[in-house]
Amino acid sequence: MAMTAEERKAYFDEHGFYPVEDSDIPEDEKLTLTPAQLNLAAQMQEKMNAISYLNETDWYVARKVETGKEIPTDITEKRAQARIDADYEA
Repeated sequence: MAMTAEERKAYFDEHGFYPVEDSDIPEDEKLTLTPAQLNLAAQMQEKMNAISYLNETDWYVARKVETGKEIPTDITEKRAQARIDADYEA
């Protein structure tokens, strides 16, 4: 949905630049992704989310090694799934 002129101005005032809208791009410069490309993008996003989760929860592993305190079961299970989703070797 296109922004009104007032919304575009408010966006510019807040961010210092105008947002790019679909109508700003000439038709001959637009790209259309194939279903295979969209599927690959979704797979890559899932992998990136999994890697991000592993990075965010690495501290549990470090704490376990350093102090012996157990990692919560739900975190261990989610990390196991994240390694699969990220295509990591176990």
